[in-house]
Amino acid sequence: MKNLLFSAVLCLGSAFGTSALADDGGDNWYSYVLNLTPERVSSIQVGTSGEVVDAQAKDELGDFAKGSVAFMCLNEEMMVAIKTKPGDIRDVGELWDNPGLQNTQATLFIDDVRQRTNGYTWSKRNDILLPQTKSDRSKIYNAVLRGQDVRLRWTRGGGAINLHLPPVDETFKTFGEECGLGVYGKGVRQRT
Repeated sequence: MKNLLFSAVLCLGSAFGTSALADDGGDNWYSYVLNLTPERVSSIQVGTSGEVVDAQAKDELGDFAKGSVAFMCLNEEMMVAIKTKPGDIRDVGELWDNPGLQNTQATLFIDDVRQRTNGYTWSKRNDILLPQTKSDRSKIYNAVLRGQDVRLRWTRGGGAINLHLPPVDETFKTFGEECGLGVYGKGVRQRT
């Protein structure tokens, strides 16, 4: 699972550049498909594709800000990448040659309520945090659905950020069918 998580982030920027997506200043979710190739990823099945939905954090001048978030659905598993410093979360793949991965402890706050959290992986080179457990990834995903504020504090490299989580829109609603998420996800009951 860990290799898959890192591989997904590795390909995040490489599969689609920022020019392939419209940019509105970070107030919406954007969805795109990753096509993973053997040159980029050796730890998962060749020809795998996955879906990503991300929200770029921007400051008042329209420049990248810290707190961008990407949700990825790969091999029926949801993953999350969090940008801890200003930068384009879609470009992380180009910097992944020497990631400097380290385990760290993190504290997640949802609407200022401290959550029980597990380990996170921190890429020092790319300033990316990756929740290692499904539980922590689900807490962040569910906070989007509920319109809750999320803040994260971590020990290694030290810092705290507010995650940039725009309101749910049609793009977010339809993300993650293969992971059993969204309105088209497996097991979602239609209301009558």
